[in-house]
Amino acid sequence: MKIPVIIVGAGACGLTAALAARDAGAEVLLLERDASPSGSTALSSGFIPAADTRYQRAAGIEDSPELFAAVWGYLSGNGLLSAVGLGSIAGAQAARFAIRRN
Repeated sequence: MKIPVIIVGAGACGLTAALAARDAGAEVLLLERDASPSGSTALSSGFIPAADTRYQRAAGIEDSPELFAAVWGYLSGNGLLSAVGLGSIAGAQAARFAIRRN
């Protein structure tokens, strides 16, 4: 069996990645540890932190993944700047994909 795209984790970003790859014509294998997909987004009531969305821009709100990371890194006080920044970029991409797809 040859599968070109394997995604580990069926949270919001994993599901979004799987749908995007499938929409692009790839065969996808999505692996999830738990009995049903959820991820950390399910724990946050479905909240997807996203920076620099079109809705923010339309409302005149200036934001960026870097600013998002700086603010949350400062608030968390534990130096997770790169992880938070990566999460904000992934969240923004997941939100844009979901909006375009619907």
